[in-house]
Amino acid sequence: MKYTFLLSMFFVTFSIVCNSQSLVSYEFLETAEQADISAEYGVAAQTSLEHYKMEYTTTDLNGALDTASGLVTVPVSRDFEFPLLLNLHGTVDGPSDVPSNLAGGYEIAEIISSYQFIGLSPDYLGLGSSRGLHPYVHADSEASATMDMMYAFFELAEELDVHYNEQIFITGYSQGGHAAMAVHRTIELNHIDEFTVTAASHMSGPYSISEKMVDFTLGDDEYFFVAYLASVALTMRNAYPDLAMDYQISDIFKANYLGPIERYANGEIGLFTLNTELIVLLGNDVGLITPKDMLQDDILDALKNDPTHPLSVALADNDVYDWAPLAPTRLMYCKADDQVTFENALLAEQVMNANGAAEVIAINQGDDLNHGGCVNPAIQGTILFFIFKRVVSAYTSTDDILNEKRMSIGQNQKELIIESENTLDENFVILDVLGNKIQTGRIKGKSSTIQKNLQTSGLYILHLEKSQVSFKFFH
Repeated sequence: MKYTFLLSMFFVTFSIVCNSQSLVSYEFLETAEQADISAEYGVAAQTSLEHYKMEYTTTDLNGALDTASGLVTVPVSRDFEFPLLLNLHGTVDGPSDVPSNLAGGYEIAEIISSYQFIGLSPDYLGLGSSRGLHPYVHADSEASATMDMMYAFFELAEELDVHYNEQIFITGYSQGGHAAMAVHRTIELNHIDEFTVTAASHMSGPYSISEKMVDFTLGDDEYFFVAYLASVALTMRNAYPDLAMDYQISDIFKANYLGPIERYANGEIGLFTLNTELIVLLGNDVGLITPKDMLQDDILDALKNDPTHPLSVALADNDVYDWAPLAPTRLMYCKADDQVTFENALLAEQVMNANGAAEVIAINQGDDLNHGGCVNPAIQGTILFFIFKRVVSAYTSTDDILNEKRMSIGQNQKELIIESENTLDENFVILDVLGNKIQTGRIKGKSSTIQKNLQTSGLYILHLEKSQVSFKFFH
């Protein structure tokens, strides 16, 4: 096997090329009613939503024009200007399992958008309408597909008479956390003259692929998501042409595992079927589900010990944590995550703050929650973080914005006093500046008092769950 490697020819850089992104088509999918959203997800939705599938032009891994797709989720009102929410979806099974088909994790966009956001959820390259094999956790194409969708949306907004303001919020879970971080980085490093990120919440993402994820997935412990490794390996070959000359899949994986991987690469099976088949093979061969045993010995050694190896360099090119965000940023994680180690978030927090980030805070959503269990609390924390910074302004109306209940907050040393024009009957939560729940309870009536049970002085947030109104206060 060749080992010749020209580093100067290695990196494939994606950038927004003038006129490379434009609206191709759009299709109305359905209306999600406010009451239905609230009932289905157990949230206090503030608006009904319209879902549209949008197709737009972007560039593929080789820089050629491609047609990509994504889901646009807009509040039904045309009387207000709403902030943009860039929602990046997590790992999906295949080309049809995508937000534009109301699948593939579109629910996160629906939930958060129901709190008065315009949601943009790209399907990514190789999924939805885009051709080819999806470049899994490939940072540059995740970012370029999202940026091109946003540019194309500006055309669609005129067609739909939808109004947006200058605020941009970014979020995503799992692979979407990685993609969200890639988009965030691209906007602040390359498009700062055009856009300002208001806030970002990256959830359970593999920000350190070459370090933390290699250690987590290629150790002696069992790891039941082995197809991720195959998908990443295929991505490295397709996204970096120099690697394709020197490494075939048979150079990376042992012979017994090539059949399912090649069928996946050819589009004959989905990622989840690939995962099942690889687990069965590993169980039969090894007795344990240890992905390291699928790899050729020299590749395993290189990934764990040689950062200069071409595959290691390719993985490192898709690490997305070594920079300094300007926007307030939260890194949501759970300590028992069985798919993406929580150490990704802690490393990103450490490095970003050392780099001079304005406000990056990693927040543990649960010591005993796995990857699936972490979703709901991470989304809830993200909503609370976002709506406190969200601005919704009247476009054609001078009515009270979105008919929110008019109320005020006062306090003394022992109590918070809530005054409202309407009779309240709802739960409240008090959070500290890190998003930790400090106190919960219920208020009733037009004038309510809350006995403060706060142990330390500082800034706190009172959030009313039904009204979806938040107040800052100092104690």
